[in-house]
Amino acid sequence: MVRKGEKMKIDVKKFSKIQDIYISPDPQQHRPAWIWFAYIDDDLAVAAGRGRASSWWNSAMISRKGQIHIDGKVYQVEFEPVTDKENIDKFIDSYRQRSGYSWDPAWEKNFRPTVMRLKFLKELGKSTR
Repeated sequence: MVRKGEKMKIDVKKFSKIQDIYISPDPQQHRPAWIWFAYIDDDLAVAAGRGRASSWWNSAMISRKGQIHIDGKVYQVEFEPVTDKENIDKFIDSYRQRSGYSWDPAWEKNFRPTVMRLKFLKELGKSTR
């Protein structure tokens, strides 16, 4: 059992072959948004391709909790904004490597102010996505 405020033990590198996830900062109000993800060290992280104009990112900043659908499962997560340059650079580098030939340098401008780590709280069950 995970205690309040503790991070669920999960090896997020097992998701490395998966390209994208569905994220829902407010599951009762919004349908899940399809996004890509990357890593900061051993943590899963996301950023908004449309920057601060992204509705899912704005909802995540307000709620600070939500759900992700990945690898056939739904997890409750906490959104933790990343503000230090070193970790934002790690995210950008990871994202660039994961996206390969489809990387667009213009994305970096939007990503930088919106990077968030995902702190896994608990598994909620099977995903329909």
